[in-house]
Amino acid sequence: MGFATVTDTCDRFKLQASAARWLHTGDLAYYDEDGALFIIERLNELIKWRGHHVPPAMIEKLIQTLPGVGEVAVVGVPHLEDDEQPFAFVVKAPGCDVTKEEINILVEKNLPDQMKLRAGIKFMDSIPHTASGKISKNELKQIAKSLQKN
Repeated sequence: MGFATVTDTCDRFKLQASAARWLHTGDLAYYDEDGALFIIERLNELIKWRGHHVPPAMIEKLIQTLPGVGEVAVVGVPHLEDDEQPFAFVVKAPGCDVTKEEINILVEKNLPDQMKLRAGIKFMDSIPHTASGKISKNELKQIAKSLQKN
């Protein structure tokens, strides 16, 4: 693993008071009791709602369990009072007819209040991806912002 400059590399490693060294990758992760590391989410993708950090992956994983959902992505949309609100983009599986109401009910019954899809849900034919095949969250944020203005 390398970074652009020696300073960039040094800045990624932080020395704690206990002399432990930490690599700051920008990921949210945890260790289990066996010492296995689990990466949950990129920190820059967390949605900030009224002081809560909302991991989009948790909402996406739940919505993906609905029959009829092909692909899903959740992004934060700026909001004056809430900082950001979750917004979901959903691609329906071929021949299926899942509704916004079904998605909202599923989220409201199974996730905490801060994870409700307050900014909305949009069905799309396809979700944009980067050249490396990852979902283009930046592009989706721009789409969501433009939809909020209309």
